[in-house]
Amino acid sequence: MDIEQLRDIAVIVLAVFNIVWLLALLFIAIVFYKKLVPMLKSIQTAVQNVQATTTFVAETTVSPIIRAFSFIAGMKAAANTVRGKGKGGKT
Repeated sequence: MDIEQLRDIAVIVLAVFNIVWLLALLFIAIVFYKKLVPMLKSIQTAVQNVQATTTFVAETTVSPIIRAFSFIAGMKAAANTVRGKGKGGKT
């Protein structure tokens, strides 16, 4: 066996090895894709639930509290104005 034949055999062996390696990578990529898609859908559903909960809490709890404190602040400002302790009144 001379050097040219040895070279040809090495090229063939490396080509087959590369094909097997690429097929293995393709298989791994497909398996990960099949596992990843349901996980991403689950995460998306969880994020939507958190967003809906946050909106609900903001509308039912935070907004009324802000309105109440705004009303109280307005009443204090009105009382101070009536007593003459407002921004434009005498102190």
